[in-house]
Amino acid sequence: NITLAGRESKILVSNYKFGSSQLLYSTAEIFTWLTIDKTDTIVLYALPGQQIEAVLPNIDSTSVTSHGSPSVTAKISNKSLIITGSPSGTTFIKAGSTSIIVADKFTARTFWNPKVDTKATPYDVAPDVASVLVSGPYLVRNASISGSVLALRGDLNQTTTLEVLAPASVKTITWNGAHVVALPTAQGTLKGALTFTLKNPVLPSLKTLTWSCTDSLPEVQPGFDDSAWVVMNKTTTNRPSQYQPTGGKFVLYADEYGFHQGNTLYRGHFKGASATGVNLAVEGGFNFGYSAWINSHFLFSNNGTNQYSANGGTNLVNDTLTFPAGSLTSGDNVLTLILDPTGLEEDFDGQDEHKTPRGIRGYKLLGGGDFDTWKIIGNFGGESGPDKVRGNLNEGGLFVEREGAHLPGFSTKSWASGASCNPLTTGLSAAGIKAFRSSFNLNLPVGSDIPLALNFTRIPTSRHRSVIFINGWQFGRFSSADGPQTLFPLPDGILNSRGNNELLITLWSLDAQGAKFADVELVSTAVVQSSKTPIPGGVVTSPTFQQLR
Repeated sequence: NITLAGRESKILVSNYKFGSSQLLYSTAEIFTWLTIDKTDTIVLYALPGQQIEAVLPNIDSTSVTSHGSPSVTAKISNKSLIITGSPSGTTFIKAGSTSIIVADKFTARTFWNPKVDTKATPYDVAPDVASVLVSGPYLVRNASISGSVLALRGDLNQTTTLEVLAPASVKTITWNGAHVVALPTAQGTLKGALTFTLKNPVLPSLKTLTWSCTDSLPEVQPGFDDSAWVVMNKTTTNRPSQYQPTGGKFVLYADEYGFHQGNTLYRGHFKGASATGVNLAVEGGFNFGYSAWINSHFLFSNNGTNQYSANGGTNLVNDTLTFPAGSLTSGDNVLTLILDPTGLEEDFDGQDEHKTPRGIRGYKLLGGGDFDTWKIIGNFGGESGPDKVRGNLNEGGLFVEREGAHLPGFSTKSWASGASCNPLTTGLSAAGIKAFRSSFNLNLPVGSDIPLALNFTRIPTSRHRSVIFINGWQFGRFSSADGPQTLFPLPDGILNSRGNNELLITLWSLDAQGAKFADVELVSTAVVQSSKTPIPGGVVTSPTFQQLR
């Protein structure tokens, strides 16, 4: 009988040769196998409570020994070794020159099978490369044998029992260079203890940092100069018929003008005060968002949906925006949109979905007149962005991104600072975007691997979004109303675990009443005693503000 728990799957084999031995069949899965001192050892595993059966033919012995958990038993019948039972912990079975280790699945997860051949990588898959079997540690990075000493290097996340199956010539074990008191067992292993000594780190509180802040949507202010923006003057597109514009003279798709990722901004110019509003069709992918202003007056935001659209593609929304009384001038008026797309489509079934546009699908000025000019801006440099290390996907088109405020070495001397710039106590009082910048020092213990992350507390009823940069690298996009992504890992090497770090967080309120973070914390997601090699200089080599702007 084969037992499957819920959606569990198993890889089961028959007539499986390992070393000079053979597994006729097994209803438990194979973890690994190795040959030590001319004895073939295979490790089998299954979930606790599952009944398993395994048969090994042509056993060169009439007797069998068993040690460890009694939940699995073995007998020899007609020169075949028959193993039955329900794994719990570890059972060691030996018959002649063949050994079988049966473990429950959770115990098997603590097993490691590193190679000890110095000419091979630690986890070379070649079956004829010498190796040892280790159980207990969180990670075994590598192993080597010199004379009678087995040297192990690895990581711990708790105090644990170390058990090693190694050649009989091994009498001594070291762990990360320290001697381990390990005694021989009846099952032929060496067993000792590894002690975990690290404590949870004390991390900086973002609430008590000194912050600087600035408006990251100056594009809606009177007199903003968009003369350097890209003019959107295409009147046709080669996209399939289902992705053609739904209205308006110009094609307003971001990709047609070299902007393929991150936030994009659009400014449509028209003259006169006769218009009463505008019809907009906007597309940005599942759960995209956009906000619109006429001159400096906030009009509307749409937080998108996760539904397919009748006109093709995903999340095409059609909105009618009314211009407030007194919002227009007799001269030049500007409709400003900021769009947060959620990436481009993949094409799973050959329906050209990857050609779905991002941007404004159609537009119509209501009450008379038309737009004279449309302009767009996105990530700095567009398809020719200068940051070849972090790549184009690292940056979008927010004002502070284009200015390079997220990059190491950027000066905030011209920004505001003080209590009014603390993103956890002030936030925004109206629709718009604000950027908050600070720095903090870390001094995590040498010999540790403590992954850190920014943890956001959601307010599902508040429509606000954020982009997170650490030392110039984008490592999170938070949307409070959507979720469920609230924890954003900051990898070691991007984050300097033993030095200074520069943090930039943007806050975009899509609601007229503004928004504020409920809470943002720097947290550890694990505490590991580690043998990993520190990154030289603490961070990966990547360009600074002075090199890119």
